[in-house]
Amino acid sequence: MKVLPLAGSVLASLGLLSGCNKKSPNSPSLPETPQIVSTSFSPGVREVISSAAQLQKTNPLDAIANGRLGMTLHVHDLYVLADVCYQRARILDSKNCQWQYLQGVERIAAGKPDTAIEPLRAALTLKPDYSPAKRRLAASLLAVGARKEALSLYSDLVRMNPSSSIDLYGNGKAQEADSELTSAIESYRKACQLFPSYSEAHFALAQALQRVGKTAEAEKSRAAFTKYKGIAPQEDDPYINELQKLNRSGAYFSQRGILLAEQGSMQEAASAFEQAVLSQPNEVHHHINLIGVYSKLHQPEKVQFHYQRFQGLPGLGVVRGLFLRRRHVLRSQLLDADHRAGTGHRQEGLPQGRFAQHDPVDRKHHRDDLLGPALGSDQRTPLAFRFWLPGQNGRPADSCDRAALAHHVDVRADADH
Repeated sequence: MKVLPLAGSVLASLGLLSGCNKKSPNSPSLPETPQIVSTSFSPGVREVISSAAQLQKTNPLDAIANGRLGMTLHVHDLYVLADVCYQRARILDSKNCQWQYLQGVERIAAGKPDTAIEPLRAALTLKPDYSPAKRRLAASLLAVGARKEALSLYSDLVRMNPSSSIDLYGNGKAQEADSELTSAIESYRKACQLFPSYSEAHFALAQALQRVGKTAEAEKSRAAFTKYKGIAPQEDDPYINELQKLNRSGAYFSQRGILLAEQGSMQEAASAFEQAVLSQPNEVHHHINLIGVYSKLHQPEKVQFHYQRFQGLPGLGVVRGLFLRRRHVLRSQLLDADHRAGTGHRQEGLPQGRFAQHDPVDRKHHRDDLLGPALGSDQRTPLAFRFWLPGQNGRPADSCDRAALAHHVDVRADADH
């Protein structure tokens, strides 16, 4: 498979921007190059789009330059502009599967699966065994109601990739759409067995089991869906991998940081979140994510640096309001529990009962047993704040502060918002 280098200068130095990729300038079928106004983009996005646009402007009849611009626009969700560039690339080099396939992917992302079918079919004509293209064609056909053809494609995929949980899940969806509910349940089960944290497969299995009256089993699958919500197996797709290398958006780097952090690669996660901050320096949650990761890495200087940086950012008021509200609830719950333990004292903001003999730092160890749900059991806060921040009126933050932050502010907040 041909892998495109990232830099346009490399393409030029290799002599790939001339000759065989060019079409006659008088071709009536070649659409006009789209006009791109990049002033509203974040710095990193603006730089990569401007570079690709300049390369295409210098080589307007080169398929790679047009396709590269299409990829750069596509990965930053500029689907209409990307589609024109992909169309130009397809006309300039009709034998390159990459442009056919990526145009289909882009049209699916734009919410137009019906228009994705033609370029995906064209891609498979050029590369019949490319599973990602067959997978997306099957999904597009299923979306427009062509159940039989979709089921045939998914069956082929399962035969080609019997250990692919993605293909088994897709096969189950097609079987369910074709009223083969028993077969669909079996496909969903196999998908969950191969990838136990596959949330969508657990959800589909739960719904199918509910339909056949297996309520208890359905509840177990529904619980698994809740536990693993948002987790899915990674698809091996070289063209998409190459596409993502062009992504300079803060959201992309933030999502990558979340994934790396959940895998335990904290240093790499920190690097990804730093890239997110560079792309979107005024985005509160990028700084919050960095604080969470650097606290895990025991780098207090960087924790303090980003804590100070995000103090004056727009949007912080919403985060602070949620935090203060949650802290008040937790503090009340702790004082109620302390009161029930027999102390008889409930003065807001002061350590009471069995907490009174400990200083603020030591006291956190006794409070954590009561704050277990807030600190640890919520699957949505794997990297929530677990460190001391300056509290209100200069006092040290206690476990209530940390638990409130754990409840509302975590590395998934960026994805949720």
